[in-house]
Amino acid sequence: GLSVAQGGIKKRLIVRRTHKGIGVFTVDKLIKGDFVANYAAEFMSEKEAETRENVRDQSMTYQLFVNRHYVLDGTEFGNVARFLNHSCDPNLKITKVECGLQNALVAFFCKSDIEAGDELTWNYDNKGGARKKSGIKCLCGATDGKCRQFL
Repeated sequence: GLSVAQGGIKKRLIVRRTHKGIGVFTVDKLIKGDFVANYAAEFMSEKEAETRENVRDQSMTYQLFVNRHYVLDGTEFGNVARFLNHSCDPNLKITKVECGLQNALVAFFCKSDIEAGDELTWNYDNKGGARKKSGIKCLCGATDGKCRQFL
C-alpha cells in the first residue's frame, strides 16, 4: 500500500470534460487492488481550509479530510486525483496514511476490475472523505437505489 502510493502515478489516465464537469478516465484496464493515484495537495489545518473555502465557489471544492484536524486542499496545487468525481457506487476506494503530525498520504485503489475507458470515481462521503454535505445534486447515476441524490 504505502510504498506503492509513494512511487506516484504509474497508470495511464485521461482528464476530460463530462456532464459532471471534469472527470478522470483510465486508458487501460485496471485490476482490483491496483494503485491509481495519490491525492497531491496542500496539507493544512481544518481552520485554514474553512477560511479558504468561505471565499471560493462552493461548487468546485477539492478539499479532503485527512483526520478531524487536518485537510488536503487540491484547489491551488494538486495532481490528476483532484479531478476524480463522486459516485455513490464508486470503483475506487481511498486509503489514508498519516505520516507524522504535519503530513499525510491519501491513495486511491481499484475496488474491482475497471475496463479501459471507464471513468474513475470515489465516494466523497466515504469515511468522512467529503468536507461537508453541500446540498449539491448528485449526478453519479448509480443504479439499484444506491445514489443518495445529494452530495
